[in-house]
Amino acid sequence: MGLPEPLRASARHIELIQDKRRHLAEILVFAESQFLAALRREYETGATTWAQLRDAHGMLAAGHSPGLRARWLDAIPVSPEKVMCNAKREAAGGARAEWKGHRPLLSGEHYPPTGQCVVYVLFDANHHPIYVSNTTSCSRRFADDRARGRRWSSWIARAVDSDEAPEVQARFVRRYRAERNRQKARA
Repeated sequence: MGLPEPLRASARHIELIQDKRRHLAEILVFAESQFLAALRREYETGATTWAQLRDAHGMLAAGHSPGLRARWLDAIPVSPEKVMCNAKREAAGGARAEWKGHRPLLSGEHYPPTGQCVVYVLFDANHHPIYVSNTTSCSRRFADDRARGRRWSSWIARAVDSDEAPEVQARFVRRYRAERNRQKARA
């Protein structure tokens, strides 16, 4: 190094700090990857809300590490922008983002509004999941399900965008391991 002696010590100090910063950046990327792997497992089981995904992305984005978007999309197949939009929609819907009911409906229970895309799960009398599907009209679909011979005691329905319904339905099938969906897959 061609610097005068009084500057060499400061230059070495700067180099040491730069090396530590590079090392910390590598550690940060590793920690983010571990976090994303765990988040993906939660996401695939349907155990996360859009607000939780939004918060997870916000926490990761605060680290300003390069390549985060690509790592995110490898782990969570929904863009950060779509996560933010869904979190807003979920917040605006409040308690209306998920519905629960019985067959027949009990006092105070009602189906999601017609036109609202939902993924739903039907449960037997022992609260074992028997079927998972999606619809934009629960009342009509449930009537069709009864006509097909499906029998259930209760149900849940979660609001989704129509373009994400097949993916959320697949996650729910894995999460709930619904008997009739498994039988259908084996056939």
